[in-house]
Amino acid sequence: MSFNLTADGTPKISLSFAGTWVEEPQNGEEARPSPQHYRMFVDDGGRGLATFNSSYEMVTAVRDAFKAMKTVYEEIGVLHRRICSRNISISHCGRGALVDWDFAGTNDSLGVTPLDERHGTWQFMSIRQSEATDIPIANTLQDDMESFLHVLNLVSLRYLPSNGSPGRLKSMVENTFNKRYTTHTGKMGGGHVKEMFLASKMIRHVDFKNPPLISLLVDLASVLAVRYQEPPSDQQIQKYKECCTKAPAETIDDWEGALVAGKYLRRRDRLNDATWMLQRLNEALAGRTNWPVGDKSSQLKRLERKHKARKHRNHEHLNGAREVLEKP
Repeated sequence: MSFNLTADGTPKISLSFAGTWVEEPQNGEEARPSPQHYRMFVDDGGRGLATFNSSYEMVTAVRDAFKAMKTVYEEIGVLHRRICSRNISISHCGRGALVDWDFAGTNDSLGVTPLDERHGTWQFMSIRQSEATDIPIANTLQDDMESFLHVLNLVSLRYLPSNGSPGRLKSMVENTFNKRYTTHTGKMGGGHVKEMFLASKMIRHVDFKNPPLISLLVDLASVLAVRYQEPPSDQQIQKYKECCTKAPAETIDDWEGALVAGKYLRRRDRLNDATWMLQRLNEALAGRTNWPVGDKSSQLKRLERKHKARKHRNHEHLNGAREVLEKP
């Protein structure tokens, strides 16, 4: 299964199969099954997310991949379940694609995933999945949505230029995304530091010199963190609803911004589906001129330096060969 965007940005989902998968019975009897081996070669024609030319291109690729996840889930009920930076590629024209659907499944087939078979890459796994050390859990749409934010945070911390010291950034990445422990039952657990990172919106303290990106990451963290916050009491919710009915319509937003219950309910409702998160990504990308220019990935810079050095060595070897051939 592959996901592409047409020229006008319309999502297109295509399923491709090769060969004969089921043989017809012969002579009125069921034919003995004959195992057949098929190979499928797929070329997505893209490069890794870590080789972005700018932060704008990186977020664009993530937005396109998020749209792919949302469309596939809404159209055919399939969850990706393995959102990570390596499964998002960038095309030659700077658009994103979501690849590696090997662990995808429909709503009906998902069921409960055993703990020792939790799908996903640890660094990008949702906090809920990381902390599930006692009971099996099933993947949800919200888990995949949260994984996209972890992709944005980790890729930004590792590859974007900032004023943070390399040691501090390395420690932040290691403690937040890599740290794990083994429980008394032998299961792998973690996610507590990632939860604090999300709830405190710690990413805002990293100076990327990139206001649109920081604003986006903070807004997404505020909404997704509600998954791990204690919900307001019934009395608080009732008081909030009473305030809404008494307040003038034009001030309801102000009330929601001021009351704890209002904030919680608004953020929780935004996680009912993937609509708000996609809208927020689109909103961030709408103001292209507000984004930095030339803040390409440090990984891409390293690859370019290696390519330049290799090209220089090849040029020297070629000149040396010419001198040998031109000697009388």
